[in-house]
Amino acid sequence: MQSKKNPKKDLSKNSSLYFAIGLCLMLFISWRVIEIKTPQTLETYELTRLIEDFDEDIPVTIENLKIPLPIKRDPVDFEIKNKFLNLIMEKSFQFGLNKIADAFQKRAEKI
Repeated sequence: MQSKKNPKKDLSKNSSLYFAIGLCLMLFISWRVIEIKTPQTLETYELTRLIEDFDEDIPVTIENLKIPLPIKRDPVDFEIKNKFLNLIMEKSFQFGLNKIADAFQKRAEKI
């Protein structure tokens, strides 16, 4: 029994070339499909006119709002048995609250 395949007609030796040609063809088709321009119908024309009418500049108004300053509160009482650690904790917490209050104050002055 003889093989019916002709070794001169073997397509597998050029398969990478055919693959590259297929990729290029699909890229070209995809590009053309994306770039298709549809004819403008009356409805789309009316919609674009309606959108253009809304493109008017709206004046921006800025009102000076008075922002209430943050209230400085008394130090929070922590239940730590060590007096030294308690003192450090209270001072650092108060320092953090003061920093936050100062930041709010600076932001309120900018606005």
